[in-house]
Amino acid sequence: TVREQVRRAVEHALRQMKDLDVRRLPPGREQRSPENPSGSLQADVDALKRAFDATTAELEDNRRRYEAEIADLQEEKSRLLNMESEIMQELAKGCDRIFRMEAEVTVIEATRKKQE
Repeated sequence: TVREQVRRAVEHALRQMKDLDVRRLPPGREQRSPENPSGSLQADVDALKRAFDATTAELEDNRRRYEAEIADLQEEKSRLLNMESEIMQELAKGCDRIFRMEAEVTVIEATRKKQE
């Protein structure tokens, strides 16, 4: 779900931020991370921004895809409701015919009994 994707994206960003953990750096020293062997904090920040932007773009793509799926499902729901309405109308017509035929049979039977 979108909620799970957001949670995973935030967890990923937090893991990357922990890699930076500037608070533990001695004054004047730069941290070296596996993604940034040069040790530049700005490069780490830039990498984190790129990861965030990529995650945001992925979430936006997912949102658009889910919105399209919702629209498709709403269209299908509407189509099915129309079909249900048509079926109910046909069923009502069929029931009316049956009731008329039963009434005719009752009249015919009553007429026969009177004639006997």
